[in-house]
Amino acid sequence: MGALPANTATAFLGEPLVDSPEAARLALYPTVTGRVVHGEMRGRELGFPTANLDPKAEGVTPADGVYAAWVVIDGRVFGGAVSVGNNPTFEGVPERQIEAHILDASLDLYDREISVHFVRRVRGNVRFEGLDALVAQIAADVANIRGILAERHLQAL
Repeated sequence: MGALPANTATAFLGEPLVDSPEAARLALYPTVTGRVVHGEMRGRELGFPTANLDPKAEGVTPADGVYAAWVVIDGRVFGGAVSVGNNPTFEGVPERQIEAHILDASLDLYDREISVHFVRRVRGNVRFEGLDALVAQIAADVANIRGILAERHLQAL
């Protein structure tokens, strides 16, 4: 999927929104903006690295679950598989988290601000009995999310 052209989100990130249909459409989705902080590195260990938003991120956070999302990073729009909640498979997760797996990109996002635009809920949170089941479900979620975002490509909205 990769990033959309930089000009797709330029208006969204500070220039007039009125003249950008793509930015106006992004604004239709519930959105959270925050700084990326260090997490427990579980996603990376499972093969799905995530950008963990600071718990103080601002915006409209949807109910706990897994979502297809557009993620805006430095004016570029990426597809994302996003988890919202307290990761019920793992013990000791102290607070609700927003974790975005950026599709088709490997970026160092620590201490950078990103915006997550929630497109569609894929499923609720589930406690898995083992890591193999969790990894299989994440892979299925990512495949499903790719399809959802392909249907909702920003330039085709």
